[in-house]
Amino acid sequence: TYIIKQDIAALNSQIAQLQSFTRATLNSNQSASSSAGKQVTEHNQNVVMMLQSKLAHTSIGFKDVLEIRTQ
Repeated sequence: TYIIKQDIAALNSQIAQLQSFTRATLNSNQSASSSAGKQVTEHNQNVVMMLQSKLAHTSIGFKDVLEIRTQ
């Protein structure tokens, strides 16, 4: 349980770093108003949001398993 919680925390930290990186990339690319650049930025943001969502669902599932095991 402890190792899994550590892994979830590490993944959450890595996703936060990825989000910071995509925001920094967005800020540096704002001057480029090309359609392709906007699509790449939107794609990057969507991937980060999907990863956050999947990790949240996995964390909730893990919590549920722990509660069932405790019962």
